[in-house]
Amino acid sequence: PYVFVRNEGEEGLQPRFLTILEPYRAEGPSRIRNVTASGEWPLTVTVQRAGATDEIIIYAPSDDDGISRGRQRNIGIEVRTTAGGKVVRDVSFGDLPGAGEAGILRGEIVELDRAENTITVSGNIPTARHAPRHIRIFNSGRSSMYAVISSQAASEQTTLLRLRETGLLGRGIPVAYERGRIDNDICQPFATGRVNDEGELADFACRFAGARVETPDGSSSLLLRGINGAGWIRGAANYDLYLQADLPPDELEERYGPVSEARRFAIYDYGIGDSYEAVLCSARR
Repeated sequence: PYVFVRNEGEEGLQPRFLTILEPYRAEGPSRIRNVTASGEWPLTVTVQRAGATDEIIIYAPSDDDGISRGRQRNIGIEVRTTAGGKVVRDVSFGDLPGAGEAGILRGEIVELDRAENTITVSGNIPTARHAPRHIRIFNSGRSSMYAVISSQAASEQTTLLRLRETGLLGRGIPVAYERGRIDNDICQPFATGRVNDEGELADFACRFAGARVETPDGSSSLLLRGINGAGWIRGAANYDLYLQADLPPDELEERYGPVSEARRFAIYDYGIGDSYEAVLCSARR
């Protein structure tokens, strides 16, 4: 079974919404006979199904002010399956109280190779069959999951990871430079930023917040506050990039080159300095 649990509330309220999905293709009745949930954190979910019982322990408390996209989280899950009076599976993922060993490794990206789709991260991440299958990369504006193809030591204190998915989000052409802004008229279909009448980026969630705008050779990489995604509403065709750094036009031109239809920049999901979390798996049975 797959388990989804949500914990939110104010003034001491902590309602939980629990869904258990049973994927199977065979016809006939469900194999699940009964489900119970008890406890605070960790939450224990017991699933009784035909021939076995799964005990799922979930530890996912949120901070007092709620869950934020750019923060690290201490989350752990343990699954223990009993069949015929014997424990036939006992695995855990992430951090669980009293586990003794770290279940989540953390650090930051220190190097990357866009062409090879690799990142070098701080810390010693397990390699070979003990390598994590996925890694979370995040900063104050965004959070994404990537599948890890391979893991190998890069030095005594760093690890080289090869990722399956690309971090490329889009490309554009600089048509003008303004303070803290690169004017661009290439459509960015996932941009959700909003611009007010004064031409300033409004306080509105944008899916490009925290992404990087880079030159083809990677010599310049700047963080984005957002991209105007509502230009077509006002009859404009521009998808201007608003930067976190308040740089003057001449410095932006020096970084990204003169305005030209032949010049390009790329927008990436992550960059050097972003944080990561790698969840480890521990199998006792």
